[in-house]
Amino acid sequence: MFQVHESRTLDCMKVRILERTQIVPRPLAETFRFFADPHNLQRLTPAFLNFRFLSPPPEVMHPGTVIDYQIRLYGVPVHWRTRIEIVEAPKKFVDVQEKGPYAFWRHSHTFKDIGGESTEMKDRVEYAMPLGPLGEIGYYLFVKRSLAQIFDHRESKLAEIMGDKWARAMRGNLTRSLEGRGKIALRFCMRRRTVTGSRSRDSSLEQLSLYNDTRKTTQKKRAARLL
Repeated sequence: MFQVHESRTLDCMKVRILERTQIVPRPLAETFRFFADPHNLQRLTPAFLNFRFLSPPPEVMHPGTVIDYQIRLYGVPVHWRTRIEIVEAPKKFVDVQEKGPYAFWRHSHTFKDIGGESTEMKDRVEYAMPLGPLGEIGYYLFVKRSLAQIFDHRESKLAEIMGDKWARAMRGNLTRSLEGRGKIALRFCMRRRTVTGSRSRDSSLEQLSLYNDTRKTTQKKRAARLL
């Protein structure tokens, strides 16, 4: 699920909230360790950002940890300094931008054990554009689309890193349910929703396919046996 919506005004800045939820087919502790490892930030960042660390990243995160790196936004090098604000292993950590392209950026990562050696991971990013009206124009022209691309890339990269089991889960958390008498429902459950204010636009493909009702097939087989 992917959401972007207007939130509030902070010191005369318009703060937006981006939310994303994924089901990760790995245990809670393992999932937390993977995302809390700063080295994996580089692995999960799209190539078009040309991500590189400006100093060796720490081996262990704790409140107050600072990570300096550089990205390129539309060809312009940008120094981004992240400070780890909260670490509550294995359920939550929060990072904030101390220096970078946004007027405000706070990224909360939360993790929940949902059983079956799987973890629900939620991202919540509160952010505000710089430069007043010019920043707002940039948001609609470039930033909104780029943020979606970054999170989409992360999903596909995770599939590559974690292998087939992860890949199957990332393809929309495909679920099969058997409903008796030979009826099989195959439901594609990935949802992606863009929300602005109180109005929302569902841009997802939910329940892509509900098919293969085998009742007729079963009846034909029974008829054939009677013959």
